[in-house]
Amino acid sequence: MIVVTRLNGPALTLSSTEIERAEETPDTVLTLVNGKTFVVQETLAEVIEQIRNYRVITARSRHQVGAEQHSHA
Repeated sequence: MIVVTRLNGPALTLSSTEIERAEETPDTVLTLVNGKTFVVQETLAEVIEQIRNYRVITARSRHQVGAEQHSHA
């Protein structure tokens, strides 16, 4: 999940796998796979960085769990 701030204020969390498209027009517009759109305060670069960081963290977590399960077998 990533945390973004709607242009009109409130923060929300989105699943990075549900984001179909992200554009700067000049505001950042996130379009989800279900067609819903959100205009957010973060720049496109900030959204991409959050997605990248989230994926790194989840990949490391999966790797650790796999290594722990393998060592206990």
